[in-house]
Amino acid sequence: MKIILLFVGSLVLYFLFRKRPAGTGTSWLSGPMDCYALLQKGTPARGILLKVGSQRSARGNATQGYYEVRTVSIDVEIAGQAPYECTCSLSIPANLRPLVLPGATLELRVDPGSSQNIAVFGPGVGIAYAAVGS
Repeated sequence: MKIILLFVGSLVLYFLFRKRPAGTGTSWLSGPMDCYALLQKGTPARGILLKVGSQRSARGNATQGYYEVRTVSIDVEIAGQAPYECTCSLSIPANLRPLVLPGATLELRVDPGSSQNIAVFGPGVGIAYAAVGS
């Protein structure tokens, strides 16, 4: 009897805490999309950085790449929706760190299930145009 209970308990724990593919939802078990899922599946948006925190943390791995997380205040504009301002932890791919300065315009990806889960996709259109035009 103890062996059966142990087996059933193990199965329950396995299904509750198994690894799920990134970005497969925002349930209480899988959590919000991570940086890599956001970059692939997030809603395109544009943002203007209003305030950038100096404290940062590094995350990631050699397979998918590294990114940094900073607390920022940002004005977010998604096509067809009213713009909104939020203070959140912004995921920034390591190669785009120099772009994260107050006043910068950035291309973003926003988690459709959580409007404060945001990742930097690239430089803003205005920045890219200015660089090409000069």
